[in-house]
Amino acid sequence: MKFAGAAYLIWIGIRFLLQSNGADVMPDNRMTARNDRQIFQQGMLTNVLNPKVALFFLSFLPQFVSSRTDTVFLPFMLLGLVFFTTGSIWYLILVHGASRLSQRFRHRSTIGGRLKRLTGLLFIGVGIRLAFAKAH
Repeated sequence: MKFAGAAYLIWIGIRFLLQSNGADVMPDNRMTARNDRQIFQQGMLTNVLNPKVALFFLSFLPQFVSSRTDTVFLPFMLLGLVFFTTGSIWYLILVHGASRLSQRFRHRSTIGGRLKRLTGLLFIGVGIRLAFAKAH
């Protein structure tokens, strides 16, 4: 199984190296147009259906709420609001940065080609390392 995984990683890396000429960079007009509401709904559905989010809140937040208080609902809501606010700010920054980077990569095929070559070399390196790794 280990060698099959290593071979697959090396194969993916070789494919990236062969496609690194930048000829397959997708122009703006081929991308499907989606409005902000559809994107928001897709992200919200992904988070709601993600069991890791619920497990995080169930395991992390009770540590900050005292069991001796009469109302546990209010502290949970306050912590959830703080988490939502800080997470929203972080994701807005992340989306803005990713949008700017993707526009730069889309308009400069040489950057995309270099990234593909680098990614291909990384996959090949990880595949070789995996092939020669010893089991513990």
